[in-house]
Amino acid sequence: MTGTSKQEFKLICSVAMGNGDDFIVLFRKYHPILSKMKRRYFVPGYDEDDLDQEAGIVLLRSAKYFKKTREVSFGTYYSKNLRNRVIDLIRLNNAEKRKPAEPLKSVEENADYYSATVMDPTAASPEHSAIVGESLQQLYLNCSVNEKQAMHFMLSSDGKLTLDDPKRRAIYSAFERCKWKYKNKIN
Repeated sequence: MTGTSKQEFKLICSVAMGNGDDFIVLFRKYHPILSKMKRRYFVPGYDEDDLDQEAGIVLLRSAKYFKKTREVSFGTYYSKNLRNRVIDLIRLNNAEKRKPAEPLKSVEENADYYSATVMDPTAASPEHSAIVGESLQQLYLNCSVNEKQAMHFMLSSDGKLTLDDPKRRAIYSAFERCKWKYKNKIN
């Protein structure tokens, strides 16, 4: 019999199946192992959050491959897997062929250089794109069928209708209602 109880094994199996709430419970339970690794080893280029993320990945993999029939507890199994991963990260960072020719510098240290060479002022920010996309989805959910059709037509085509088109007025009116909803309800 291993040091893993039936209740803990159920928790491990739940984490292996992708249950996020149980993952948090298991991660907190075994966080002292991670804390010990952080005190014992230094991984160049990794901060607390990076190591927490790596530990979470190792915990998930450990849960997926853990077998209760082994003569080892889950804590020991996870600890060895985490230690191996930390050592791999240290080796990766210390490999001679992967070392940069010049020492790495922070973005804050070279703000002028990076702003002139890396930043593209014409590109939309990912945050802004996500906000606009979410707003459009919310608008779409608040529109009637006619408004959805008008919005789709206006956004997918050049938005120009011929003067003799009998639906022109209805499409423009529906699209104007969409714009009103966006300005007054969504945005």
